[in-house]
Amino acid sequence: MHDAQWFSRMAQRLKSAGSPVSLIPPGQAVPEGALLKTLHPYSWQLSVPAAEPGAKALLEVAAAFLAADEPGPATLSPGERFLRFLSLPENAAEAYSPADLGLRENDPRCVMLLKGADSQSGSLLAEETPVVAGEILIPYGEDSAILVKNLKLSDEDEVAEYAQALVETMTQEVGLPLTIGIGTKRETVRELPASFREAVSAVQLGQTFHGSGGVYRYDRLLLERFLSEVPPETRARCGALLFSPSAERVMNDEMLDTARHFLENDLNVADTARQLYIHRNTLLYRLEKLEKATGLDLRRFDDAMTFRLLLLCRNAAQKEFL
Repeated sequence: MHDAQWFSRMAQRLKSAGSPVSLIPPGQAVPEGALLKTLHPYSWQLSVPAAEPGAKALLEVAAAFLAADEPGPATLSPGERFLRFLSLPENAAEAYSPADLGLRENDPRCVMLLKGADSQSGSLLAEETPVVAGEILIPYGEDSAILVKNLKLSDEDEVAEYAQALVETMTQEVGLPLTIGIGTKRETVRELPASFREAVSAVQLGQTFHGSGGVYRYDRLLLERFLSEVPPETRARCGALLFSPSAERVMNDEMLDTARHFLENDLNVADTARQLYIHRNTLLYRLEKLEKATGLDLRRFDDAMTFRLLLLCRNAAQKEFL
């Protein structure tokens, strides 16, 4: 079976050969006026301009070229075989049995995507990430690794704590900034591709709305998943509502960090002041400054929710319109 990396490699080969045929990944808009051929059971499509001489024949030749290039299962390493399995669409995962993948069927698991900061991160993650019996660690591209975490003796909160400890260890001891996305728990092996897609999405959402670094659970990113469906131009306009020219002078890194901690501590003044190592009155002074600059009192739930929503929109807009 093909995986996303294989398709990307084939797309580059078609482009390098000067072929008018291109590969369209899932979710990408198709060129106007093009002939298409869907590569079942995948979501990728072959595309060629309808005006290209022999367009239909070119599609068939390209499809045959892709089919001929696929290596047989016997030539794949266990890691490659498992990576292909995780990259399958959900309706194709039934082709694999747990025995083929070296896993017990009924142990609950989740998939974690560990994404480093540069092209050397993948090999370093594969060397430094601790794994125990019943878990699988696979290099994924040049900057990432996939960890299939066994949840038989732990729950999602403990996995998140493990991931946070791993981020801190990699950053402080190895010098590798790390972002981790965690897919939801799955009860059977055949459901793991869905958990993998969620882990990938969690990293993308986390980096878009919060920035690189940290741990992001897919099941806790409900607001971010909702905002990802909002057009970027709309998010930019909403973010600008919070950061008016006058508010920009107040919203420095210290003030934003204060607001973030206050929101993360459920609007608790005492806990936030303790976490920031500042006096309670200092925190209240900062919150009052934010209120004067934005018109939002973060001590009120509705205002705090509005602030968080607009801040997420602004974070995404800063990356999308650089």
